[in-house]
Amino acid sequence: MNLGSASGRRYYALPLMLFVLPFFTVQAQTTKEDREKEYEIIEVGDEKGETVRLYGTIKSAENNEYLIGATIRIKNMGTGAITDQQGGYSITLSKGNVSVEVSYAGFNTLNINLNLRSSTILNVNLTSSDLQLDEIVVKDANSLDTPAGRTVMQINTIRELPAFMGEVDIIRSLLTQPGVSTVGEGASGFNVRGGKIDQNLVLLDDAPVFNPSHVFGFFSSFSGDAVQRLELFKSGIPSRYGGRASSILDVALKEGDYKKFRLSGGIGLISAKLTVEGPLVKGKGAFIVSGRRSFSDYLLGVANNQDLRNSSASFEDVTAKLSFRLNDRNKLRVSAYTSRDDFSLASDTSFAWTNRLVSVQWNSFITKKISSQVTAFVSEYDLQLEGESNTEPFTLRSGVLNYAIKAGFGLHPNESLDLDFGVDVNEIVIEPGDLRPTGEASPVLPINIQDETGRELSFFGDSEIRLSPRFVVNAGLRFVQFWNVGERDVFVFEPGEPRTISSIRDTLQFESGEVIQSYSILEPRVSFRLKLDDISAIKGSYDRLGQFTHLISNTAASSPIDVWKLSNEVLKPLVNNQLSIGYTRNLKNRKYEVSVELYYKQMDELIEYKDGAQLLTNEVLETELLVGEGRSYGSEFSLRKTNGRLTGWINYTYSRSEARVDDPVQRQAINRGEYFPSNFDKPHDLSIFIKYPLSKRLIMSANFSYSTGRPITEPVTRNLIDGFLVLNYSDRNQFRIPDFHRLDVSFTIQPPEKQNKRFQGTWTFGAYNLYGRKNPFSVFFRSGNEFTLPKAFRLSVLGSIFPFLTYNFKLN
Repeated sequence: MNLGSASGRRYYALPLMLFVLPFFTVQAQTTKEDREKEYEIIEVGDEKGETVRLYGTIKSAENNEYLIGATIRIKNMGTGAITDQQGGYSITLSKGNVSVEVSYAGFNTLNINLNLRSSTILNVNLTSSDLQLDEIVVKDANSLDTPAGRTVMQINTIRELPAFMGEVDIIRSLLTQPGVSTVGEGASGFNVRGGKIDQNLVLLDDAPVFNPSHVFGFFSSFSGDAVQRLELFKSGIPSRYGGRASSILDVALKEGDYKKFRLSGGIGLISAKLTVEGPLVKGKGAFIVSGRRSFSDYLLGVANNQDLRNSSASFEDVTAKLSFRLNDRNKLRVSAYTSRDDFSLASDTSFAWTNRLVSVQWNSFITKKISSQVTAFVSEYDLQLEGESNTEPFTLRSGVLNYAIKAGFGLHPNESLDLDFGVDVNEIVIEPGDLRPTGEASPVLPINIQDETGRELSFFGDSEIRLSPRFVVNAGLRFVQFWNVGERDVFVFEPGEPRTISSIRDTLQFESGEVIQSYSILEPRVSFRLKLDDISAIKGSYDRLGQFTHLISNTAASSPIDVWKLSNEVLKPLVNNQLSIGYTRNLKNRKYEVSVELYYKQMDELIEYKDGAQLLTNEVLETELLVGEGRSYGSEFSLRKTNGRLTGWINYTYSRSEARVDDPVQRQAINRGEYFPSNFDKPHDLSIFIKYPLSKRLIMSANFSYSTGRPITEPVTRNLIDGFLVLNYSDRNQFRIPDFHRLDVSFTIQPPEKQNKRFQGTWTFGAYNLYGRKNPFSVFFRSGNEFTLPKAFRLSVLGSIFPFLTYNFKLN
């Protein structure tokens, strides 16, 4: 499972988010021809009742790309909707006059007045905003219409955030949102509501990405130039998603321009990027190719650690997408992505890891009331670790291969009900590790851990029931059948005895495709949205989620050498049950949005590890693992200022994440079987973001982050036994590293208003960690003498201020 290298590319780090005042569109004078280009109205029925259906699609007028997450608001009725993955929406309304507002970040807001006498199709083409106004509007999905536990971020919003070294980060932008955290700077992945990083399913155009980070988490693997929007499901997860126990991150790639060729790119202190897009057959097909490559070890050169200063790191990635409009009812999309990282630690050890995937999506409108989407993908992750010492050179390879096909159907029986249902067939193959000596003189013994194969068959169904214009219920059910299959040898342990090497009593051999162990899980999902009036809503949800694929790690932060493992005859699937309830309110004519959400999660069959566990190249990994339970609970608060000269948000989360292990099989308990803080338990988490235009061309952004330090285990006493100093450690995770806080600022210089519209260049400069806070990533201990305890030392990954400068351009 050895992946090829990727070509490079980086996202468009330009915090250029052009907004328009809602009243501006109302004041603009448009001709009848202009209005026909902006929207299309088709009456499709003559209902005899008092309610009708308003539905259609929202697209970009420039390239005909469907806009996902656009907001449709019925201003005089206090209701609305958000467009789905096909840019579609549907609202049930009372007959009569309605005032419709359609908006999307970076596009002009469109206001339309309609007299609804029957069900009506309203297709809208929004124009992008090229205006630089003193007053700015920040719009993602309207909070009243967004289901519970869901975060939708458009790429224009992400570009506003001050980013590390000016490289705007798709993944780490989530850390500014409530309920999302990380164990520290330089840590891969993210934690959602107390879950481990492997409990998050990261999808790129419906295909999973197993390592979504570059350079051990400093940068996202996704390029912003190729991304349209991301959607994070923390709760209220539709049943079409499955396989992970905490969250779903759905990243949608943008489509190329169907009308004309465009070129964009940029260069910063550590990387350069280039994106080209345009029509294949004008109006019928389009492409986009985006590449990024790093070219500097500037980051490591200023590190505090001597070994890091003597190291080198590089990354590259390429994203491509082809889109074809076969006819009015059928559309085909082909997406491809590849990335590669290389890291050499002080000329002693080198790492190389690669992601590669291909996804094919076919969307079809079978009739006016029936649609379908068929998706097939192949996704691969590969790691190669090389020990380059003169005494024990070696090579270690591991990887994951995942491929699947999913067929989903949408049915609209009437104005009050939408149904989605389908089937998902999935296979995953894990190569845990293949260790080989390098050269004949190496004393390293070869080890080849057996591959693991898992198969899943899932049936899912969702319903959206609009009980009234203000009350919507979503109910779904997912049934999953999982098989762990051969070819593999299985160790049989002595019944009633702890799992150890000495307790292995037999070995069973299973042929290729033969079932070793099977599990089935029923996953109900229910959520609701109740609008109390035009400015406030209550939301709630219940989710049951199962997970059969686990990342085994005994470190706080994920690393490329962590081990993936499937549920088997010993390790049962992880099951999470979650309840959440929230309240949202708009203030001062939607100038402010306030929300609070409470949640509680209970996790069963949670995998933990023994003290001092050996996980890498372990042929009997089950002997090092313990099984327990986990719980997490908390409250998430958000205050957003969405328009005016000063915009931004304050997001705060109070949460606890705890685990309890009293394994009756292994006859071992952690902390006497009591609940203890998990590695990512950080009770307080705060993010403050502001954006302010200092002039029409100069925009300032700032982001402040604070969080409680993560838990650690420390030595508390010492004994001198036969002349050797023996340390006694505290209970697991009973101490904490110091709290984390950091301030980042950026300034964006936009092009002059009278500059050639075909070519636009933008400068962005600023500083990451403005006041040079030495945030500790971990604490390590150096041995003292026989009379003193070891002395604690802080390890700070980024302990300095990091200035950055990037230049980005667009050629239309």
